[in-house]
Amino acid sequence: MIFVDNTAKIEEAVQRERAPRFSHLIRLFLFVFSKTKAISAVYIGAFLLLSLLRPAVALLWNGYIQRAEGISSMEGTFSMESIFSAAALLAIYFLIQLLAGLINRYVYLMDDIEQLNLVQANRQQEQLLSALYRKIADIPAEDLEIPKLNDRIEQVFRFMGGRFGMNTGVMLQGYFVVAKTVSVLSIAASLYLFHPLLCLVVLTAPLPAIWANTAGQKLMSRFRKSNIRLQRRADYFEKLMISPAAKELKTFALYDFFYGKWKAAADEYTEKEQKVIRARANFMLLHNFIIHAAIVTGSVFAIVLMAMGELSLGGLGAVLSLVSTLVEDVKELMTGYATFVTQKNEAAQFFDLRSCRSRHRREKPAAT
Repeated sequence: MIFVDNTAKIEEAVQRERAPRFSHLIRLFLFVFSKTKAISAVYIGAFLLLSLLRPAVALLWNGYIQRAEGISSMEGTFSMESIFSAAALLAIYFLIQLLAGLINRYVYLMDDIEQLNLVQANRQQEQLLSALYRKIADIPAEDLEIPKLNDRIEQVFRFMGGRFGMNTGVMLQGYFVVAKTVSVLSIAASLYLFHPLLCLVVLTAPLPAIWANTAGQKLMSRFRKSNIRLQRRADYFEKLMISPAAKELKTFALYDFFYGKWKAAADEYTEKEQKVIRARANFMLLHNFIIHAAIVTGSVFAIVLMAMGELSLGGLGAVLSLVSTLVEDVKELMTGYATFVTQKNEAAQFFDLRSCRSRHRREKPAAT
């Protein structure tokens, strides 16, 4: 009788990993959105509304300054209609500012009591973690003996509950990308109305910063993925030294041996992490330099246009506000996109875990 080793095929299937792709992120975003439709729709709707309110505020300020200039040039003759229209524009301007500030406090990560982020995170925990626990409970017990599968489960749960994991790294950054794209396009269109070159100067200047920001995010993601075994080794020795077995280790004079093993692994991990952090800091320094250079370039160009008579005083105020907002939104768009893209490894691991075989659909054993 010939026996076939079926466990080798099982372990080979578990060891196999999906190649991380951008499509995994889109699938994950849509999967989480479908599980938490209500809060996700409210969240992304608030982001989009905030993106559209910013150019509206700048255009209202331009209209108010033009009305105020018209009233001041009347030389003693006052038009009540002009005064009321200017006052109405000013009132609408402050109301929109108030609404934008209120939405900003709820959608961005500020005080905990006002964060929609926490409501969304709790809803995700309720829906997604329960689905993952059901999936893990359905995995055959012999598969859980494979270290690779346990590493994958640990990484997925760390990704789900970490500060920059599923909620912040995928969903919020996905909202950022969608909302900031709408904001950049709307502000660029508003600048184009004042002068076409303003739109081109401010949009093209930050493009080199995309590479700097994306490269820094990829370095950190590659470091986490390539050093998971080293981290597990250090964690194993650390847990062993602080476990109830520490007394036996000291009795047999083995404590120093395991301490040396832990220190060697921890020092190696820390040294690699420090190199990545320094490299990422240099990339962020270059990124911030390019962004602030773009703001200065756009502002100087707007002042030159006003000196040439192609911009009014109200137009200058609106352009300066739009330029600053546009460059900041381009910066947030690039940061959000870079953070979003670097989560594709975690997204692939998430679907790798979901595709693991279950007890209800085991492979048929080979014939003997």
